Amino acid sequence: MCVSVHAVASVSKNLVLTFSGENVSYSYGEAPWKDDFLGIDIYICDKAKEDEDDPCTLVQNSPKMPNSQGSIAGDGLYRLEFYTPEKEFFGDKIKKAVRYSQYIAVLPQSTSYIADVASRYAPKFSFHSNENFFPVSINDLFKRNYSDLGFATFQDGYRGVESSDSLAEVLSNNGSSENKINLKTDVAKGIKGNRGDFNVYWYHQTSGNDLWVTYFTLYGFDEKRDEYLNGGVLSSLGSHTVDRESVTIKFTHDGTSYVPKQVIYAGHLDKQPTTFLGCGSSLTDFFDCAVKGTLGIRWFNGSTTVDWENVSRVESSPIVYVAHGSHANTPAYGWYYIETGSFEIATNVTEPAGNSISNNLSSGNLISLDFSKPEFAPLTYSGYIIKSKTSKWYRIFPFVRFPTSQWALSSNKTFNECVSANAGCEKYIARALPTATGVSPAFAAVGIVTQFTIFGENLPTSKNLDITFNGCANISFGTRSASSHTFTCTPTAAGAISAVVRDYPSMTVLGAFGVMVTAANPVCVAPQVLQGGACVTPAGQTTMSNDFSASQDIQGWIFTLPWNSTYKTTDYSLANGSLELRMDQTDKGGWALSSSFQSSDKLKVSVSHYMDGGAYFFPSIMLTNDGAAPENIVEGVAFKNIQVGFVRSYYGPDYACSAYDIPRVIDNLGCVASSKTSATTSSSLFNKWITTVIVYDSISGALTVDYENDGVADFFGKIAVENRFKVSRLAFGTFGWHTGHLHRIDSVKVESIN
Repeated sequence: MCVSVHAVASVSKNLVLTFSGENVSYSYGEAPWKDDFLGIDIYICDKAKEDEDDPCTLVQNSPKMPNSQGSIAGDGLYRLEFYTPEKEFFGDKIKKAVRYSQYIAVLPQSTSYIADVASRYAPKFSFHSNENFFPVSINDLFKRNYSDLGFATFQDGYRGVESSDSLAEVLSNNGSSENKINLKTDVAKGIKGNRGDFNVYWYHQTSGNDLWVTYFTLYGFDEKRDEYLNGGVLSSLGSHTVDRESVTIKFTHDGTSYVPKQVIYAGHLDKQPTTFLGCGSSLTDFFDCAVKGTLGIRWFNGSTTVDWENVSRVESSPIVYVAHGSHANTPAYGWYYIETGSFEIATNVTEPAGNSISNNLSSGNLISLDFSKPEFAPLTYSGYIIKSKTSKWYRIFPFVRFPTSQWALSSNKTFNECVSANAGCEKYIARALPTATGVSPAFAAVGIVTQFTIFGENLPTSKNLDITFNGCANISFGTRSASSHTFTCTPTAAGAISAVVRDYPSMTVLGAFGVMVTAANPVCVAPQVLQGGACVTPAGQTTMSNDFSASQDIQGWIFTLPWNSTYKTTDYSLANGSLELRMDQTDKGGWALSSSFQSSDKLKVSVSHYMDGGAYFFPSIMLTNDGAAPENIVEGVAFKNIQVGFVRSYYGPDYACSAYDIPRVIDNLGCVASSKTSATTSSSLFNKWITTVIVYDSISGALTVDYENDGVADFFGKIAVENRFKVSRLAFGTFGWHTGHLHRIDSVKVESIN
C-alpha cells in the first residue's frame, strides 16, 4: 500500500515510498532530477545526521534503473544518496556530488504479542496543572494547507507550490534529508490538544532477547516561559513550533515472556546536562510543588535510564512527568535545571514537571506507527521540521532516537542510582511497592530438598528478596521476575513452619506464609493412597473403557463443540486402533466429547495418547459432566469442567494459567491453586506415546496428575469447593493456532475408587 494520498497536480514527487512489512520499495520516476544522476548509494545508519557527525555505513551501490525503482529489505534506518557522475573542469576532475538524499526508516513489523506488551505497559502522563499545550495527532499537525508553513526550503529546488496544496502530500513525496520547513507560529499556537484525549504513537525494535518499545507524542507548540528562564524575559529564544517527546521501555525475554527491565526518559537534547532539584515546598500544600528544591542530582545529557523497580508507575504503567511548557519527558515530579548550551547562562531553564497527585494522570490513545497506512505518510518526511531561535534545526520521529538500541547507549543512570540509594529522589516518584501474595508448594517433607516459589507483584528483578524460613536449611536463590522468585531449601523438622519475606535492603515486610512439613513418609502415586505409613492401592471398578478399535467405540460421542465462540467442527477419524483429532484449518478446532458414564465420588482416569503440534499448541484432557452438552455451550450456559492441558506458547505466565511450555490445570473458575513436584515441560511430552493418569476426589477436591505414568506425581492441588462435581464425561481437544495440530487417543479407562 503506498503511503501517499492522492496527488495534487502541482505537488512535485521525488521519492514515492511503498511499505510492506519490513520491506520498502521506492520510485523516482516523477522526480525532477531523475535523469541527472549516475547511481544510488545506500547507507545503514546508527542515527540520522546531526551537526558534522555522520554515523552511517555504505552497504550497497546501485546503478540507475531503467524503471526508476528500487527496494530495501530488513528493518533499520537507511539513507539513500542519488549522486552525479565525476566531471572534468579545466583538466581537474570534480568528484561525484549528491543530487538528492533521503532517510528511510523501516520499522520492524509488529506482532499481536508485541502489541499486547506495548499496550499492557503503556505509560500514563502527569501534566502540570497550568499546561497549555497537549499531545496532538499527525492529522492535527499536517492535514492542512501548504500556506500554513512559515518557512520552507527544498533540496531539489521544489517549484510550483500553491497555497492550497496539501501539506501532508508535500511531505509524503518530498522527504529529502536536507529539506527544511516549519509551521507559522500563530498556526502552531492554535494546535493545543486535549489533556484527556490525545494520541500516543509507538514502534519497537528487537535485538537478541531485548525489546525496546518507544512511545512518542507530538505537540503543536513548545512554549518556553519567561518565569522559568534565568534571563527572565528570553522565552521567545527557546519557544518553537512543533515538538516531539518520547519515553522508551526496554524488555528482556526470560524464556517465558518479555519482562520490563528499564525505562528511558528522553528528557531534553542529548548535549544538554540536566539536574533534578526536587521540590522546596510542602507537597501536601500544593497541587504542583511551587518552589524549586536543592537536591542537585545532575546527569550530562538529556535522557536518563531508570531500572524497572525504581520507576514511578501505576500498576504496570510507568508515569511520565511532563515538563511545563517544554514537554520534556522526565522520571519524577519536581523541578529540573537544564543547561541549554546557548547564550551562556541566560537561556538556561529551571522548570517544573508533572504534578504530585498520582491519580491525576492521563492515558493516551495508543496507536502503532505503521507506514503501510496512508495516514502516517507525513512521518516519512526525513528533513528538518523544528527550528530553534538559534537557527538550529531538528527532525521528528522516526528520524530521531532510532534505531533505539543505539540511542539508548548514551543514556545514563544517575537518577536511578539516587533512587536506589534512598538519596532523596525516591520521594518524588509514585513507586509501586512490591508485595508477596503467596508461596507454593504449601506442603513439604522432612529431609527432601524442595523448590519454593514466592508469588507477588512488583517484585525486584535485579536483586534477591530477604527470606527468613526457620526450619528450612540451606536456602539457595533461583530465578527472579516481577511476579515470582524461586528458592530451594531442605525442611529439617515436621510441623508448621513460617516464612517471612522482606524487601532488601529496606527490610520492609512484604508477606508471611506458612508451610506444612510432614514426616518423611513416602509420596504415593495415584491411585495409591497413604495408609499406616505405606502406599496401598484401594479396590475399585471400571466405569468406562475404550480402545477405539472399531467404529462402535465412538457411538454416542460428540465431535461438534465450539471453539472461539463459533460453532465449528473438529476433524476426526478412527485409524490404526486410535481416535485421531486434527486441526486442518486455522482456528477450526473443538472438543471430542465422550458418551456419558456412571459417576463416582472418586475416580481414576488413564489416557494413552500422542500429541503432535507446533509452538502454539494446547492439547487437553477435560473432566466434565452432562452439562457439557453442545447446545448448552453454544447457548453460553456454564458447565463444570477441569482441564489438564499441555500448553506450549510464547505467552507469559498470566496467559491461560501457564508459562511457556508448562502443563496447566484449570477449572471453569480459573487457575487451580497448585503444587508442581516435577519440572516436566509440555514439549517433552509431545511426539511420543504417553499414558497420563488423573485421580480426582469430588468430595475433598483433591486432584493428582501423573503425566507419563512413571511413578512421579507431577501435579497435585485442590479444586475450589464451589466448583467440585462428579465426573460423568471426558473430552479431548487438539487446539492451537494455525494448522497441523494432532492429538491421538489410543485408549481411555475410567475407574471408580472406593
